[in-house]
Amino acid sequence: MTNNFNLKLHIPKTGAEWKVIVTGFNDQWNFPNCLGAVDGKHVSIKKPPHTGSYYNCKKIFSIVLMAVVNSNNEFIMANASINGQISDRGLLGKMAFGKVLVDKSLQIPEPGTLPNSKKKLPFVFVGDDTFTLTENFTKPYGQTGLKFEQQIFNYRLSCAGCVVENLFGILVSRFGVLQRPNVLSPQKAQTIVLTCCYLYNYY
Repeated sequence: MTNNFNLKLHIPKTGAEWKVIVTGFNDQWNFPNCLGAVDGKHVSIKKPPHTGSYYNCKKIFSIVLMAVVNSNNEFIMANASINGQISDRGLLGKMAFGKVLVDKSLQIPEPGTLPNSKKKLPFVFVGDDTFTLTENFTKPYGQTGLKFEQQIFNYRLSCAGCVVENLFGILVSRFGVLQRPNVLSPQKAQTIVLTCCYLYNYY
């Protein structure tokens, strides 16, 4: 673990390693060209002295666990943010993952052909509609006036994205320290959260 509370676990180093994850999402969740699912989870903490900056939209004090997850419900990368007020979109840009995604140093493969098709599309991470749409990050279509094909796309994306929500649920059930407000300093709480993530992958 590093001082900025980023945790690299199983992040692929080559295009071939990314394609192993892609195959998992296609086989298990029927969503091709998917490199991982991304989401954030608020972890409740006791109000730190002399600050309100951890107070979030859910009216609790928190830090945010941001995760990139493969199709087998395993962490690829995790980040514990200092500030619970930051949105998922804003936090992604503060992660080492978000920065290397922008500068294209993740060794993501060139666009690949979709199954049973001659069409080539970029490989993408998936997230909910709070994130920004980019070449290698996709999200659902808006919820009004959708064509049938767009509804099917949203359904399949939702299935692929649910792995990160499932992982958060399992993580909390396994580690009781995440089931109640953490009374330590935010910095120590961040270390505990990332330790739980690390142990989860090797549980």
